[in-house]
Amino acid sequence: MIIINGVESCECSASGAGGSGQRTTKVKTATYQVTWNDVGMTLVMNDGTDNNKFILPTTDLAAHVGCWFTFANIGTGTLEIEGPGGTVKVADNVQITSGDDVFPTVTLQLISATQWSIVGAHGTWTSGA
Repeated sequence: MIIINGVESCECSASGAGGSGQRTTKVKTATYQVTWNDVGMTLVMNDGTDNNKFILPTTDLAAHVGCWFTFANIGTGTLEIEGPGGTVKVADNVQITSGDDVFPTVTLQLISATQWSIVGAHGTWTSGA
């Protein structure tokens, strides 16, 4: 069991981010398919090209309600976080763009088998882009 903001959550564990309470960061330079092994990690895009994406997992959604990912963009391009096809939504899509001094982050949590929610954000980002 994992407690997030005082709420019992899914039994998600990620390599290096499981029960130890230790969180890790993965840096990517191209579009990346997020997996359930990335739960609780900060996924960072470091590339100067627009339209790179982090694509959220598509399977076993009901079993992973409560799981979350944090995304950051430290490159100069725009990063898009894309939900899986079908009925699952990620507040439409989320785009985050780096500034000079503030690197934007957005944290998404799976709140039902069909809905991701933005539970935290910092910096310049837009929803529904």
